[in-house]
Amino acid sequence: MDDEMKMKKLISGIYGDDESTGIEKKINRIIEKYKKILPRDTDTKSEKITEKDAMLITYGDQIRSSDNTDKKGVPPLKALGEFTEKHLSGVVSSIHILPFYPYTSDDGFSVIDYREVNPDLGNWDNVKNLSYKFKLMFDAVINHISSRSGWFERFLAGDKRYESYFITPGLDFDFSHVVRPRTSS
Repeated sequence: MDDEMKMKKLISGIYGDDESTGIEKKINRIIEKYKKILPRDTDTKSEKITEKDAMLITYGDQIRSSDNTDKKGVPPLKALGEFTEKHLSGVVSSIHILPFYPYTSDDGFSVIDYREVNPDLGNWDNVKNLSYKFKLMFDAVINHISSRSGWFERFLAGDKRYESYFITPGLDFDFSHVVRPRTSS
């Protein structure tokens, strides 16, 4: 099954046959837009991740430099790059960085802005430098977002462009079957 058919099947499975065609067209427009903007590497590092890859899965601040005694020290994403290049080159081929965006809660999974790097971790140059030696993977975290996100704020303000970004069940919705694996409400 080719990639286009796989995508059709996945979208249809999530949204149903009636909605899938319109959603697929929107996704394809976004893909085409960014294909033109984002450069593609031609080296072997840009190949898809396979079963042959060994991947480090980490938060952006799991590895810190001993020079990071204050906020002006080495950014954790830079320290991650230095550490992995020195100690993991040839051992790990890929790094999966858990959410590194600005966030308000949930260990980085309550994202404020997907276009930014949390300044406590570093910046896009730190991420780019990691990509020179390793394949990278990031969490998109599209299933929830911070209440301080511009998207959510525009949704609350009634901006029609953000209307379909969020699901709002009716007041009569039965939440008793919704599982939220948390220790607090």
